[in-house]
Amino acid sequence: MAENIKEPVVEPELEQASAQEEEKATEKTFTQSQLDEIIQKEKAKAKRSAEKEYQAKMDEAENLRAMNESQKAEYEDF
Repeated sequence: MAENIKEPVVEPELEQASAQEEEKATEKTFTQSQLDEIIQKEKAKAKRSAEKEYQAKMDEAENLRAMNESQKAEYEDF
């Protein structure tokens, strides 16, 4: 005598619709000035990062320029 256990049937379309409704309810909107501020901050952050990377490359190039041939060979093997 096996028991017949029925699983609840959830329709995927209904599940997706409710998920989309929840997403819309919690969706944040921004004003143009808020977006401008966010973009400016991100651009400044990217610029600082690029400048830092550039400076590191320039420092390495300066160090390589100052090395003699044996130091360069040692550096390349490292």
